[in-house]
Amino acid sequence: MPGPSSTTSSFSAAARFLRRYAGWAVIAIAVILGARSLSEFHHPAFGFTRLLQISPSWGQNGLPELREDSIYIYREEAGYDGQFYAQLALRPSLQDPALNQAVDIPSMRARRILAPWIAALVGMGDGHRTLSAYAWLNVICWIGLGIVLLRLFPPDSIVNLVAWIGLMFSAGVTTSVVYALTDLPALLLLAIGMLVLQTGRLKTTAGLFAAACLTRETSVLGSLIVFQANSWRERITNGAIIVVPLALWFFYVSRVFPSNPDSLQNFAWPLTALGTKLSDTFGAVIGQPHDKLAWAALGAIIGITVQSIWLIVRPQPRNPKWQLGIGYVLLLIILGTPTLEGFPGAVTRLLLPLHLAFNMLAPRTRAGLLLIIAGNLSIFVGGYMLSQAPRDTLELKHANQPDGPVIVHIADGWNGVERNDYHTWSWSGGEGRIRVQRFTKSIEPVPVSIIFTLVGEVGCDVIISQGNKTLWDGYTEKPGVTVTLRDIELDSSGRAWLDFYTGGPVRVEEGTNRKLAFAVYNVAFIDD
Repeated sequence: MPGPSSTTSSFSAAARFLRRYAGWAVIAIAVILGARSLSEFHHPAFGFTRLLQISPSWGQNGLPELREDSIYIYREEAGYDGQFYAQLALRPSLQDPALNQAVDIPSMRARRILAPWIAALVGMGDGHRTLSAYAWLNVICWIGLGIVLLRLFPPDSIVNLVAWIGLMFSAGVTTSVVYALTDLPALLLLAIGMLVLQTGRLKTTAGLFAAACLTRETSVLGSLIVFQANSWRERITNGAIIVVPLALWFFYVSRVFPSNPDSLQNFAWPLTALGTKLSDTFGAVIGQPHDKLAWAALGAIIGITVQSIWLIVRPQPRNPKWQLGIGYVLLLIILGTPTLEGFPGAVTRLLLPLHLAFNMLAPRTRAGLLLIIAGNLSIFVGGYMLSQAPRDTLELKHANQPDGPVIVHIADGWNGVERNDYHTWSWSGGEGRIRVQRFTKSIEPVPVSIIFTLVGEVGCDVIISQGNKTLWDGYTEKPGVTVTLRDIELDSSGRAWLDFYTGGPVRVEEGTNRKLAFAVYNVAFIDD
């Protein structure tokens, strides 16, 4: 029978095992959850080009490569800045006059050129490959950041775990990922620079900071790390390594595009915009205490405020981590309303280097744990951003098949696509058209077979045809009949149009006045 000493030894061994591997288990769970959320943004036919956030108007007025079938265009007039950086990747020399209409503020966007250059290099002149490469860039940088942060914050303590998860899933990082922006690539370069700095290679760090400046010009605010050099000669040399490439590129951009005077609106009298943001955010929580997004926004602005106050009250002028972040504290003080307004707000992205510096500086103590939790409250906004995978309001089904991705879209005559946790469907008022499309490079696209449930609202005869050919003819009512359409022939562009028609009774829905005759439920593909 084991004695007390052996039991104590077993508990000690178990405690050592947990201390050694529990952190890695938490990291693994976070990675799985993040990958699962990000996978929702990937589309079999369009890949990650949904991250480019191309709106219909900009897709129409932008460069011609945006109008390729394989590039995702949103149905709603939303869009975001990633669509402009992606177009710079298509014209990396900036010499195409069409950029003046294709990009909203070309003089500002073009300053952040390194990410578009990388995508252009990968694309090698192929428009689709270039746009896909730019869409993938933030995804790859997110993976890279996770690896680098494991070196900066090894998961051997709760504080380091919060530091890793809080930054990886912060509002700034996740927004950059889901909107394909330049903030995360710049942060990755700065983080690598801080890792390299630990080895004493200051010139290499300066080179990485220079690359970060060409990715996001505000990265220059972290250049105080040049004071890690012992002599003024080395400091000036390293400063030149960081600043000169950016200055030369700014000069080139100014010769191509006129300056944008509206950029001055991004600045204001010290603390006025931040004070207004704090007041408005607290007001939103008080006025709508059950609004989760209001609380998430409050967490994000509190996090930024805590980060800034900590660097102010605990100055460490010789510490490279403090040198990295303090410039962004000064920036926050003079930021104007445009960068702070909205949800989640550009400020969470703009101050990502401050977030990195704060997480490196927070003490690894019990009190430090409370501090770092308070500074990483934007994680709730980050979780929300990752949950916002787009749902196409016209798409009934998509799938990746061996002969190429296939999509089934509603066209004219339908009342939009509706969804719940179990079903996807669309109602028609009596006459509607559906488009089946396969994305393939084959000269003769392989036919598509589909199966679905056809539901009649009050019972009706429905005819499904393709051109002059009847594919199905029958009666349906609730709960519906199963319809199988095999070997739907596609034209040379990979499309087929299916027409649905009934002359039967139609019910007008109260409140919406929608005409409901029949509905298509749960389209699925058949692999013959």
